[in-house]
Amino acid sequence: MALRSYSRILIGLAAGVLTVPVTQAQSSEAVDFQNNQIGMNSFVSGSKGTVYMIFQGNLYRNVTDEADSWDQIAKGVESVAVDPQDDNVLYAIDAQSHIIKSLDAGAKWISLDSAPSNAGPWFLYINPENTQEIFAGTANGLVKTSDGGFSWQDASLTGRISQFMVNPRSPSHYYALVGGTIYVSSDRGGTWKKSETGLPTEIVRGGGRTASKVTVKCSVLVFVNWDKPFLLAATATSGVYRSDDDGVSWKSSSAGIGPRDAITKAFVGSREIVLATNDSIYSSRDGASWKYLPVKSGRYHPQFFIGVLGYPRHDGLLLVFRFYEDSGDVLRIGYLDAKGVLVGLNYGVLPHSEVDNVWVGSMNGRPAIFSATANLYLSDQVQEWTRPTFISVSQGGGYSWELVGKTECGEQALVRGGLPTDMWIYGSPVCVRTTNDGGLNWTNASGVNFRYGNASMSRISLDPKNKNVWYYCVGVNEYYLYRYQYDPSTKQGQAVDLKVVANDVVVADDNDKELFTDSGRLTTNGGWTWTDKSAALVKYMPSGLWSSGIRLVYFRNGEIRAVIGSYDRMSNNSMVTVIKSADMGSTWQVASSLPDEQLMSERAFMSGGLMVFPNSNNPLNLFIATVSYSKGPYSYRATASKVFETKDGGETWQEVYSRDVTEKDGRQDIETIRGVGQMPTSTGRVLFVGGSHGLWRSEDEGETWKRVGGVQ
Repeated sequence: MALRSYSRILIGLAAGVLTVPVTQAQSSEAVDFQNNQIGMNSFVSGSKGTVYMIFQGNLYRNVTDEADSWDQIAKGVESVAVDPQDDNVLYAIDAQSHIIKSLDAGAKWISLDSAPSNAGPWFLYINPENTQEIFAGTANGLVKTSDGGFSWQDASLTGRISQFMVNPRSPSHYYALVGGTIYVSSDRGGTWKKSETGLPTEIVRGGGRTASKVTVKCSVLVFVNWDKPFLLAATATSGVYRSDDDGVSWKSSSAGIGPRDAITKAFVGSREIVLATNDSIYSSRDGASWKYLPVKSGRYHPQFFIGVLGYPRHDGLLLVFRFYEDSGDVLRIGYLDAKGVLVGLNYGVLPHSEVDNVWVGSMNGRPAIFSATANLYLSDQVQEWTRPTFISVSQGGGYSWELVGKTECGEQALVRGGLPTDMWIYGSPVCVRTTNDGGLNWTNASGVNFRYGNASMSRISLDPKNKNVWYYCVGVNEYYLYRYQYDPSTKQGQAVDLKVVANDVVVADDNDKELFTDSGRLTTNGGWTWTDKSAALVKYMPSGLWSSGIRLVYFRNGEIRAVIGSYDRMSNNSMVTVIKSADMGSTWQVASSLPDEQLMSERAFMSGGLMVFPNSNNPLNLFIATVSYSKGPYSYRATASKVFETKDGGETWQEVYSRDVTEKDGRQDIETIRGVGQMPTSTGRVLFVGGSHGLWRSEDEGETWKRVGGVQ
């Protein structure tokens, strides 16, 4: 993100109207509402639990209780407030400093009269006792309306207004933060007094050799509407102070907070207050002592908290923060669960991220789920083969995720071998990187040869006996097979052209010198000499088909098995067929077929793009992803995305996943499935399916599925 855009967000989010979160036990009840504007905060919440978020200058509303799906309801928004008595009424300040209003939760907006000020407004506050009375803070003073925003007048308070609030228990009492100084009024803003008694002072230098003692500036003012209301003031350099007498006097309330921690964001809940600095979060249940909340986020950590909100539907915090990446600083959304684990909402596993692969390994001696995802937010859209892909791990069965690594090498092929710490090869056009530490650090795979500058890889196959040896197919229109040898001691690799045409290759599990390619070539000496057995194979790739592809999935004891996906454009017939050979490809026969199913493929004619997912621990167990079609007199339309499983090498199949195709923007939105994994449990196993619609989990062999990622 450009620095200009980021700075604008920091200024524009000076108007968070916050609500009270509830615990899980209360989640079905009405949410207590506190109409607070507290510091620079990107979240706004309504009385019914709806959350609004300003993210990268646009306004979003949460769609699901998991907060992993957001609808954009307005562009170019710098501040927003929700009517505490009617969730459908919203007020906002747009990028041109105009005040706009919605009566239908953001579906439609109308323009209001501009607030009378030489400087545009930057935050809005709705009086909870009289929602037709709205206040706007500007650099030149406070303005207000008494008719829902249709006419505005100057209020009596001048200066740079950064916060304003009304005491709902005593509506005649107003509080404001003006240029870092606290002002209070007991007559509805008729007169104002400075509130300084008890606050610390500091010596500041004046002109020449003079100096003076002044009250320290405050960064955040908080009104806590609990049984016994009180005010909190966070100073810029001297901690947090509390007033129990409407600002008449103050006393220190910083136990647990570092004296130099500058508070910039806050929210007040029904039982908890949360204060945030640029890089720390503190919580208190009494407003006197504070507990530091560590943020566990794997290797990568938030660096600048911009928004914090107790999420009304779950017992945790929603966060917006700056996140440093190699490409620069970007904004991210996360959820901090009750255990302090930062769950990635737009950089981990969620519907807005495309799941490119999912697999089960181990971490700290326990089963763990790994996922590779690509961020699909518009702000992160770059060329597919260079945009960052993130490696996340879940040790909680997929319900919470930590980011452990990333690579800018694209997402066309991710291959791994053995445990998660084994070498992974991540391939895309002219880009291959390796890791041997579970994805924390990636290095360029030296020695990988590309035939042309615009070449790409269609397949990577690991040697089953030596993780430092692998085979890959690379080319443009015609693909060739290479053997790659990696030396861990020198961290260098060397590739050898095996001089055979191949889109796909399979290495025998029991003899790593035996290889077979989809072009029907067999070697028994590691690729130095080849036997042509294509005549028998081509019979199962009939001519006249508009597209077809083959994926080799099994080679053991001389037996080879392959999955073929085909589609006849003339007859609108599609078919998935499993063929097998008991004599190393000399003869073949059909093991099974699935009519009216089309094998999912990323790239036509390339076997590496076919969505076939073998079980690395059991070669007879594999999954395939397909699209089902219905044939009409004038159409051939997709009806569902499916996953089938076989446990006997393709002799029989069981449907384990199905998702109906939906319409989106006038087109069919076909879910692309890119990863299938399974995790053994004491009572059976858990299945995972990942793709363009996020990650799904089933605990009952595919009978029911639940989307994971996000707030759980």
